[in-house]
Amino acid sequence: FPTLVPVVSQMTALIPKMHLARHKLDCRYRWSLNFTYGVGRTCGELIETVWSELNQPNGSIKEMNHGHYHDTLDDLYSDWNWSKVQNMSQS
Repeated sequence: FPTLVPVVSQMTALIPKMHLARHKLDCRYRWSLNFTYGVGRTCGELIETVWSELNQPNGSIKEMNHGHYHDTLDDLYSDWNWSKVQNMSQS
């Protein structure tokens, strides 16, 4: 995906707060969400909540070719996000 190179070059890798406690003290400051410019208050663990849902189709996904694999993951994440948006009004 060469068109994504400019986007990826602007990304910053950080460690979610729950996992940060297991790292060395130096890592806690360097990779913390708390000390990174432009990051709002978040736990950073939300991405992991999707994994439990993605474990269900995992057997089928791992057999797909590269393009189909990415398309299917895109569809699954889109459905997950759409479901969250639909349920926001109910809470």
